[in-house]
Amino acid sequence: MYTFNNQEFLLFKKLEYIESVCDPDQFFRMNRQMLINRLAILSFEPYFNRKIVLQLKINLDEAAVVSRLKVSPFKDWLES
Repeated sequence: MYTFNNQEFLLFKKLEYIESVCDPDQFFRMNRQMLINRLAILSFEPYFNRKIVLQLKINLDEAAVVSRLKVSPFKDWLES
């Protein structure tokens, strides 16, 4: 888990569990590895293979990519 002041914490729970206890209005499961907080998103742009990549307020070691199966639900969630 990354915080807005770039602290990193290891979580020893399955992502499915973490997703189940998070507010779905604030957090979205963007792929098999990541949940994202709505407040962390600056923008997004098209990525290869019908995916999108997010520009975030925090720095990650890897790209924040929304899987192609989640793109439509992600856009709906972001607009709600």
